[in-house]
Amino acid sequence: MVLSGLHHDLIRETLLDLMLSVGQQIGITIESLQTTRQLIRSSELLQSVFDGISDPLILMDPDGRLQMVNEAFLLRHDLSRDAILGMKLDAISSDRQCFFSSRLQEGDLLETVPHSREVRLNDDSIYDTRFYPITNRDGSIRAIICFGKDITSLKATERRIRQTEKLVAIGQLAAGVAHEINNPLGVILCHTNLIRENNAADRELIDDINVIERHTENCRRIVANLLDFSRSRGTAMVLQSQSVSAIMDNVLSMTQRQFIAKRIHLEKIFSDADPCCQIDGNRIRQVFLNLVMNSVQAVGKDGKIRVTTAIRDDRVVIKIEDNGPGIDKSMIDKIFDPFFTTKEPGQGTGLGLSISYGIIREHNGEITVDSKPGEFTCFTITLPQVQPTGMQGEK
Repeated sequence: MVLSGLHHDLIRETLLDLMLSVGQQIGITIESLQTTRQLIRSSELLQSVFDGISDPLILMDPDGRLQMVNEAFLLRHDLSRDAILGMKLDAISSDRQCFFSSRLQEGDLLETVPHSREVRLNDDSIYDTRFYPITNRDGSIRAIICFGKDITSLKATERRIRQTEKLVAIGQLAAGVAHEINNPLGVILCHTNLIRENNAADRELIDDINVIERHTENCRRIVANLLDFSRSRGTAMVLQSQSVSAIMDNVLSMTQRQFIAKRIHLEKIFSDADPCCQIDGNRIRQVFLNLVMNSVQAVGKDGKIRVTTAIRDDRVVIKIEDNGPGIDKSMIDKIFDPFFTTKEPGQGTGLGLSISYGIIREHNGEITVDSKPGEFTCFTITLPQVQPTGMQGEK
């Protein structure tokens, strides 16, 4: 009996130990599950923070493998989150160029301090890319947060502001310089006429006088352009609701002789809606004439010029496109600068496009240029649309 009772106590003690061990394991499991749930909630919270940022944002390990990405990054590249997590950034296939990848090739994974760079992509969009490394206690990199912001519009605005500031400064300078130069040019021309009259028999001298007169007249033309440039910024505009297509048609009629003489093929594609703008007709005509004549000079003989007008989102869009030699990409940003020209010396003052730029900006519009060397150049003007009021420009 004594042995039986002892045996029973041993079994009960063993069962208690077993139950205690099982209980401890269950407790550990429950605690682990709670920790896992907390981790999941933390991960979901972090992901929601990532997705709440409207610009592309990613988290990578030191090898460049994606650990987290936000919705903006996925939408830009048309990717699936599950399909790319764990992949290297440069291994991701997308129709759109990845601005993070283009910088990582230059060693951004190795830098241990926050840094940023501007990246210009193949489509001419510009991104401000920022890299924030997360380091371990020993200074080694544990992860990298990469953030990219599209600053293309901001850069375009900055360029417009700089361009406007240039135009204002040059306009003030031009007015003073033009008046100072005009008087001595008049004196030179007067004396060339006197010398010609008094030395009609001396052909060699007359030839020299003709050269002087020709270059003096060229200087007067430059001065006249300077005065036009300065006056265009100081004269009040006469705004009326006018047909843009009618004004362009008037300009093409004025330049018809040049088209015929050079056998240039002209294609007109005017909007059926007859778009109207609140504009100073004479100034807009000046812009159209300048752009059309630039195209005529660019294409030479047997060239092609296309002129179109259209309405897009309450804006009137005018395009003048030619198949001339085009403009080098390095010159595009300078094309509207005063005195900048791609023409041969003596063929232009470099003020026409600057004046045109100023006129369009005064009308709350925009003028841009797109070109591919050897293929085409296209100037695009956008102006606010208004409803016609019966004043329809000249035909």
